[in-house]
Amino acid sequence: MIGIVAHTARADAAHQLMESVGAAYMSVDDGTLGCDNNHRKAWQWMANNNPGEWSTIVEDDAKPIPNFRHHLHHALAAAGTDIVSLYRGHRVNNPPGEQHGLNATERADDANACWIHSHLLLHAVAVAIKTPLIDDMLKHIRTVALPIDEAITHWMRKTKPARTVAYTHPSLVDHADTDPVILRRRDKMPRPKGRTAYKTGVPTEWTDKAVTL
Repeated sequence: MIGIVAHTARADAAHQLMESVGAAYMSVDDGTLGCDNNHRKAWQWMANNNPGEWSTIVEDDAKPIPNFRHHLHHALAAAGTDIVSLYRGHRVNNPPGEQHGLNATERADDANACWIHSHLLLHAVAVAIKTPLIDDMLKHIRTVALPIDEAITHWMRKTKPARTVAYTHPSLVDHADTDPVILRRRDKMPRPKGRTAYKTGVPTEWTDKAVTL
């Protein structure tokens, strides 16, 4: 089941996205909740209403590949982790991390890998979590004052053993590189441009082959 988190400033695009991916739910915020609480609201809805194995939350500025739902189904069926990120993108404000990300992309290409594993959730653009885990995740992240991706990472690290996130390779969604409707950075400065996926598309065949970020 798929849910959308959206802001009123992007309501039209969010409704188009909801229709294109066949989402079952959309949480639209006018800024009262804030981005991170809006994510929590969407995850809670999934925990309460989704009988399926996986729950997926997609942000309103995500740009899914064609036939997204079909490819999502096959990707999740091959995933070897409980948490999957459908997007892995450039981090232009962190040059050392950027080079590391580029290297991981090249290694995944060379190994014909469908996944890049990490103990860090670097983005919340499009994330899937096995539904039975959501309540535990939400219980934990309510105790930490962190952006949603960092809060989920904190939860992943605190579980025993620590959980791993698998990034699809290539990414199944890109990111619309526009100005955020809410400044989430701690310095309140606009984000630099270039926040897009390293590579989008689908592998020839979904397998469990992975490299480490």
